Amino acid sequence: MRDYFAEGYWRRGNPEGIRGRLGAHHRTLSTYVNGLARFGLDIERLLEPRATGSYADLAPVHRHVPVALVARCARRRVPADSGG
Repeated sequence: MRDYFAEGYWRRGNPEGIRGRLGAHHRTLSTYVNGLARFGLDIERLLEPRATGSYADLAPVHRHVPVALVARCARRRVPADSGG
């Protein structure tokens, strides 16, 4: 199993699969969340959708592991009396 904390580019060994041909860039959840905060965004909602239907049939692991991380964010508001 790949180390969750090892961020960076990787390819799966199966050349027939999309990640075998194109690869992917792994980041930890904290890297994404801290990046949003660094740019002044507050998370309003997070979703971790699981696969359904024909995609779940093609990639059964995504019935148990999220397909993606979806974040709804808003720019942080600076209080009027803060001088910012």
